[in-house]
Amino acid sequence: MNHPKVAIIIPNYNKAKYLSDCINSALNQTYKNIEIIIVDDHSTDRSDELIKSFAKKHPSIKYYRLPKNKGVSHARNFGAQKTSADYLVFLDSDDVYINTHKIENEVKLARKNRIVFSQWVPMEKTGEVIPYQTYFLNPLRGPFAICKILSIHLPPYKQLRGYMIPVSLFKKINGYNTKLQSYEDFDLQCRLALNAKIAYTRETGEAYRLNTGGLSAKNEKEAQNIIKSVQAKYYRHLNPFQRIVFNFYLRRKNDSN
Repeated sequence: MNHPKVAIIIPNYNKAKYLSDCINSALNQTYKNIEIIIVDDHSTDRSDELIKSFAKKHPSIKYYRLPKNKGVSHARNFGAQKTSADYLVFLDSDDVYINTHKIENEVKLARKNRIVFSQWVPMEKTGEVIPYQTYFLNPLRGPFAICKILSIHLPPYKQLRGYMIPVSLFKKINGYNTKLQSYEDFDLQCRLALNAKIAYTRETGEAYRLNTGGLSAKNEKEAQNIIKSVQAKYYRHLNPFQRIVFNFYLRRKNDSN
């Protein structure tokens, strides 16, 4: 049986406090045809020392330290350029896989579909996982997946995380937009949804460590401007039926606020 290679790309900047848990959760995956590419974005904490110690012990880890801090999107794109794998997933250095079968589950569906995601759960800074609800249907099935993503209206959480992407597709759409300082995942997901089908494993995958610091009013306004800009950009790619569905989701979201 063919076992496609998967690259787990971990961008890092000053997350030494959480990095060991992150790397160990990747190493503990049941699917073994993986490589772990860690891209350190010129951290100033002890990340470099820590990553080197892991790389010495585990041949599956490839480590790159950038000579200058350029942001998470650049680090992710850099990691994607360094792999010859069939598929890639991104795991932030303060997050963890809470399901050891996460990659294995997604590879099974990736053979039939292009993009595969598992449900993520929120986690406190202490590592405590917050209770969640499991969804059994694929909320992104069919031609209206782009409408849900574009309206940022995907229950139970607003954005996908840790989804598996064919490397060829990631390169085709030119990866992350490094000009965006936030909502770069939102922009990427829109382009992915316009180019591929999306499958759901019906399993949990990773835990996302919440940032307890809130956005300032200024940052919140900037974020809303970015969201509206991305929506306007990709709305032009929707067909008439998709535009109707998108506007329905948008109205429903606005009514709930």
